[in-house]
Amino acid sequence: MRHRLPALIAGATTVALLAVLLSGCASEQPTAPGSVRVTQGNDASLSVDDGALLVDIPGDAITGTGTLHAEPLADSDGNAWSIELIGGAELTGTATVRFRHDFEEGEPPPLIASTEDGTAFEGSDVTVEDGYAVVQTTHFSTWFTSWWGDLLDKARAQMDRIYSDAGKQPTCDGEDEVRADGYEVTSDDGNRVYWCFGLDDDGSPQLRLTNGRGYGVGAENTPGMSGSTGASDLIGIISAILKPAPSQRGNTVNVLGAGDTIDYAITGTGDMGVRVQPSPSAYLLTAAQYAVDTLGLVLKAGGKGSMTKQAVAQLVNWESCLSGYSSMLTTNLQTATQAANFLNDAIGTTLGCLDDAIEKAGLGFWGVAFAEGMSWFISGVRSAANGFAGAVDTALNPSGYSIYVTAPGEDADYPTDMAQLYELPHTSAQQSGNLITATFRLPGVNGDGSTSKQTLTAEDSTEQWVGCNGTVASTDYDLRGRWVQMPWSFAVIDSAPAGLSVHLRMFLDGRVVVDKQIAEGDPFYDISTSIDVTGAQTLTVEASTDGSCGASSVGYGAFFNTYVDDEAVPFE
Repeated sequence: MRHRLPALIAGATTVALLAVLLSGCASEQPTAPGSVRVTQGNDASLSVDDGALLVDIPGDAITGTGTLHAEPLADSDGNAWSIELIGGAELTGTATVRFRHDFEEGEPPPLIASTEDGTAFEGSDVTVEDGYAVVQTTHFSTWFTSWWGDLLDKARAQMDRIYSDAGKQPTCDGEDEVRADGYEVTSDDGNRVYWCFGLDDDGSPQLRLTNGRGYGVGAENTPGMSGSTGASDLIGIISAILKPAPSQRGNTVNVLGAGDTIDYAITGTGDMGVRVQPSPSAYLLTAAQYAVDTLGLVLKAGGKGSMTKQAVAQLVNWESCLSGYSSMLTTNLQTATQAANFLNDAIGTTLGCLDDAIEKAGLGFWGVAFAEGMSWFISGVRSAANGFAGAVDTALNPSGYSIYVTAPGEDADYPTDMAQLYELPHTSAQQSGNLITATFRLPGVNGDGSTSKQTLTAEDSTEQWVGCNGTVASTDYDLRGRWVQMPWSFAVIDSAPAGLSVHLRMFLDGRVVVDKQIAEGDPFYDISTSIDVTGAQTLTVEASTDGSCGASSVGYGAFFNTYVDDEAVPFE
């Protein structure tokens, strides 16, 4: 057996030598793409995707041995990265992470956030060196980058959508049937509004209208129509703050976003209609939607991309943001250039309101970096808006578009020939109707020439409630364009508080026709002088007093023998 010993020794030596060789080559084994072996005391560098991400770790910042791995997250467009140490290696010092980017001229450092658990995020101080955004870190985790240049590119694309068409032609069932019933619908020329006419699910007549513009508009309808939009939370918030007013009292305004649809139930008879037109409040809605879309892009970079648009919108204090525009809601934008300037200013304003929203979203750690970046971003948005000057004349044409509806039949309850004011259909927050009798206190002349207060009881009186302490009580009467004249008289009734003085205002389709201060005991106004109501749709009566009022079952003011007539008959 002795002859075999050298062979065994040789074999053992070979195995031992092979083991040593293999052990010595362990750090030289190839690693997977995006990975590199790291050992304590040796500097380590990792380049991923041809240098899109660089990670450098000094040797004295590593303990143990393991693998440094980095890869972009799926569907992140290279703006989210997972960086981790695998195996027995730990980061005990500071590493440097570099994110490559093609910076625009003057572009600020990006917003960068990281998270170790997917819930808590923290920001990083960022510098820019040789086309890279550079951060120092003491941990590896998931990193998100938000490049201001990329945000601006997306904002330009959003701006392009504002100046483009939106929406599509809606469809309605039962158009032949509803027209056969005697309904007529016509409209202005143009293609910025899409509409159809037919029957709703309950078989009632309905006008469906879609805003074909890439920005918000106001849709103002006359009485006899009621609109339902299913508006977004943002539209509801903005409408509640801005309270867009109709051009005529009695009308209703709904604000529609780009491509939004509204359904109008046709409940009245005779002529009615809706006018779709850009307005300051609608432009402000567009600016607010633009800001929400932009905020959503920023939040995504902070790991908040799962938030719904409604949740994002609620982060902004809109009442504070838009407070400066309250006095501008009546601005008459007569040209496309004026409209563009107003919209651009509004967009700049709403974008400037996002600082607090970032704080509320839990990303306040970006602080000054966000404010400085937004300054550059807003400037870029304004420049982009100015670049659309060639499209302004057609895209932001502030002219309106009207749809006219004629419903068949007469309202059996609506008066004809002549009617006391209380006999007309009317709407009011407070009761308004026939007092039957009202006692007025009037000045009289005694036999000796002195004056004293006397009373007069008048039938067919229409009561008018009076708003107290400066509030206004308002009543709208439906004239329907059928009447020609309205003789009238008004007085403060006998049971009103002593010394009460009423500020009375009357409007025809928003136009002031009476504006008087009437005190207790004042004589009736000369009812031989009538108000011309020819063609008017709505009479609005407003009454208020700066004084205090007590409890009362009737209004403190009343119209005596005030009626509408379909002929201009001289009063006798």
